[in-house]
Amino acid sequence: MFSKDSVNFVFRNYKIKAECISVEHTQTTSRAKIKLGERCKIKDLTKYIPEIAFLLGQKYEPAIDHDYKNQEIIFTFISESRDKVFLDKIMKHDSQFHIGQTYVGENVSLFMPDCPHILIGGSTGSGKTVLMKSIIKNIQRLNADKKYMKDNIFIFDPKKNEFFNQNNSKVFSDIDSYITFLDSLIKAMDYRIRFSNEDCKFDYKTVPPYFLIIDELSDIVMSDPSGEFKRKLCFLAQKCRSADIFIIAATQRPAANLIDGNIKANFPVRITCRTASHIDSKIILDEVGAEKLMGRGDAIMKMNGQVTRFQVAI
Repeated sequence: MFSKDSVNFVFRNYKIKAECISVEHTQTTSRAKIKLGERCKIKDLTKYIPEIAFLLGQKYEPAIDHDYKNQEIIFTFISESRDKVFLDKIMKHDSQFHIGQTYVGENVSLFMPDCPHILIGGSTGSGKTVLMKSIIKNIQRLNADKKYMKDNIFIFDPKKNEFFNQNNSKVFSDIDSYITFLDSLIKAMDYRIRFSNEDCKFDYKTVPPYFLIIDELSDIVMSDPSGEFKRKLCFLAQKCRSADIFIIAATQRPAANLIDGNIKANFPVRITCRTASHIDSKIILDEVGAEKLMGRGDAIMKMNGQVTRFQVAI
């Protein structure tokens, strides 16, 4: 374990005009609170992050938070022996989707109407599939709480093995069925929007929201050279929020020509587990960093410009 004196020793070696004012160690984290000195910029501190972590004996780089009230920078180094977060321990009977916990013990949750669509990234073994299954568990819990009897979870699963046998769901596994179902979902969206805007007894708020779960988005887009799938998906995502239709799409191998600006513009919430490279991180988050995560559910969520690092619940 390191002390505040050892942190300040590293700062002096690199002529960083900042001071570590306290260090707190727990079973899963080590947190250093830092005050910037006169004329010291945040980038003057963060550009030396790899060196600081190495000289403090830390294998992984820290999560960086800003305490605006106290004008402090907080480095949180996370232990490889971190505790697992169990979904049944953090899930509540409310309208939030509870997906994990920060490394200081705060629950991470989402209110889907505020999202409304989520883009998820992560390489093999990073925790991406576990996150998606946790989201599905949240939907199933919401259905039970609201007493929704109708199937309202629709899953595109090109692997044909990850998401079969999910309760209250319908699973599709080939490009023709994807496009056909998107057509039917667009019709349902138009129907809901049209009747919600008319003076009639129908109110789509009284029927279950629809959730479209897409695994391996890049593979699906690549398998459709006509581009019809991507056009229909983007059109649906632009309008379906007002019809209580929400999309959660994931990809293991993001590519800029497949996950382009048209798709990303309609997915304001980005979550990524560890990626294979900084390029993959930039495609999902619009910034690097996810390639340095620890794996096994260590994740970053970016929403409304705010970045949160957390452990995915299982």
